[in-house]
Amino acid sequence: MSDMFNKLLMQAVEDKLLSFFDVNFARLLANEQHPFLLLLSAYVSAKSREGHTCLPLEFFSKGQLFSTSHSDLSKKLWQITGVPSNLMKYLNSWNAISNGQDATPLVLSQNCIYLHRFWKNECIIANFFNNNYDINTFDTKTIRLVLDNLFNNHTYQKIAAATAITKKISIISGGPGTGKTTTVIKLLIAIIRLNINTIRIKLAAPTGKAASRLTDSLTHLLNKLSISPEEQCKLPHEATTLHRLLGAQYESKGMIYNISNKLPLDILVLDEVSMIDLSMMSNLVAALPEHAQVIFIGDRNQLPSIETGSIMNDLCMRSKNYFSPLRAWQLTQLTGCKIRSYATKTAKIIDDNICLLSVNYRFDSQSGINRLAQAVKMGNIKRVAHIFNMCFEDVNKKTITDFVDYQSMLGDILENYIEFLTLINKQENPLKIISAFIRHQVICPLRDGPFGVQGLNYYIEQTLIQRHLISMYSNNQHYLGRPIIITRNDSSLGLSNGDIGIILYYKYQDMQAFFIKKNLTIKTVELNRLPLHDTAWAITVHQSQGSEFDAISLVMPREFIPLLTRELIYTAITRPCKRLIIYTNNAVFESAIKNKTYRYSRLRNRIN
Repeated sequence: MSDMFNKLLMQAVEDKLLSFFDVNFARLLANEQHPFLLLLSAYVSAKSREGHTCLPLEFFSKGQLFSTSHSDLSKKLWQITGVPSNLMKYLNSWNAISNGQDATPLVLSQNCIYLHRFWKNECIIANFFNNNYDINTFDTKTIRLVLDNLFNNHTYQKIAAATAITKKISIISGGPGTGKTTTVIKLLIAIIRLNINTIRIKLAAPTGKAASRLTDSLTHLLNKLSISPEEQCKLPHEATTLHRLLGAQYESKGMIYNISNKLPLDILVLDEVSMIDLSMMSNLVAALPEHAQVIFIGDRNQLPSIETGSIMNDLCMRSKNYFSPLRAWQLTQLTGCKIRSYATKTAKIIDDNICLLSVNYRFDSQSGINRLAQAVKMGNIKRVAHIFNMCFEDVNKKTITDFVDYQSMLGDILENYIEFLTLINKQENPLKIISAFIRHQVICPLRDGPFGVQGLNYYIEQTLIQRHLISMYSNNQHYLGRPIIITRNDSSLGLSNGDIGIILYYKYQDMQAFFIKKNLTIKTVELNRLPLHDTAWAITVHQSQGSEFDAISLVMPREFIPLLTRELIYTAITRPCKRLIIYTNNAVFESAIKNKTYRYSRLRNRIN
């Protein structure tokens, strides 16, 4: 039986349902005399690599093991392992598992199996949200006057600001163009006007690119708002990465600021929260001083973090802009807006700290991009098809069925770069050249294959060479006009993961990489000093997250794979503000919209 069991495990590895790491981890915790425990351990490990915080035991069953396309393998494994007659007693007798109080590799909690560190991280985060809610005293009339002065008739932006001012923790969720950044800036101005004492305010984001974008938005908005020089001085003028905020020590993987050495701040605004994983959020909340106010900003419908967890979605899962009766009354007094309330018995306290922004100020009512984003967000397949058939000027879908279609797509993509390449030939200034390139971006879900980043970059380059638009040399990966994307932060160079640059001649001599930085200044970096980077004619959807472009070409694979999810599609189609072209077939696109991301977690259950 053990030989057959091992053979089936190796079959699962070959089919990429498990990895060698999963199997070897399991063998450290259980032997072949206990196949149920061995399979359970391997499955918990596999689910953690997929981004799940835990494995609910209800999903470790004959019908739930692996995917439906591997039902025969699941059935054979299940026949060998079986299910103990008294599962809980059996698990509790296992020395590799505990309730978390002992240092065991696995934890059994809330009918779920966790890796110990994920259980600990989830508990730390839940404890933070359970113990940091109310600001005991506030002057309703003064707050109302300040908010009336700043927000005029922007109803939910005003409600979001009132929520954040009167709570130690607040969460503001909204899609691109709903005014999240505007709300935050006005909110911080309001806080400054309401406080006589000096307040230490910090802005942070999970990646360098997101921090840079937040800084740029801040600078742009401050130039438009009418505020005094004193208020300008009190506001932060630059955002930082979470790693830099916490003082990440890459050698030891520790943080300078932690539970024993708290962050020196009074207010923290944290942007792009959907990108933050469980471990980083745990590190952050542990390092926050007890008195700190924290404002979490993000879009609950976007892709979750690459690593473990889906924190933004967990927190905002059932929020609908309804508040408890008392909270609704408070917010009405603070804003003058009509606030909806829910039945207290059905709600969690955290819902009184959440405000959803839904009115879009970037797109007009005739925008196909906005309508498509709303339909995808709701999973409305019929509405998506209807939008494609309505022939909006800013949305177009093209089908790739054969090599001729693929070549035609490459031709379409190249048309978007004619201005960019012309400016290079004219030796225009780098600011114009880079600005021309980043107006349009090709993005795709995959890395490999002809419909992935590597394949597209290769074929785009080859087509450009055939048309004599670029010249490449076999002994050098760099060429005049090569677009690159930085894939690792380098603080010494001032470059962040996600920064896009262009290879150009420096003073008509050697080639260097040129980047647009703060206040539209140009930064040059010698090629031999560049951190890790990739060619960027095409980038992944994940790499585009947190960025905005005038136009996007989204290239989908010809066949559906589980990686294609509703959240990925939503993230991709909300990157452009003027034009979106999608290369896909109906079956793949519809399957992706139906495939909603769900990561196992008990974070929301632990809160309140």
